[in-house]
Amino acid sequence: MASCDVVIQVTTLGQGGTERYAKDLVIGLAQRHVRTCVVYDNPPEDIKHEIESAGIPTYCIDDGNTGDKSRYVTR
Repeated sequence: MASCDVVIQVTTLGQGGTERYAKDLVIGLAQRHVRTCVVYDNPPEDIKHEIESAGIPTYCIDDGNTGDKSRYVTR
């Protein structure tokens, strides 16, 4: 994983409003020389290319099993 100052996590990289906002945010931060990356839970990946073409790494944490993300939560 790349060294990042700001990590944005979203559920998917689909075409929803939150995803578009996150895309605009990380691209704007990157243009201001803030090291950013995007972590998402699972597909779809509609806007992944736009983010990566701006030089921002993306990471999917879905392991292809049940989609249960409870293992990422500590209590």
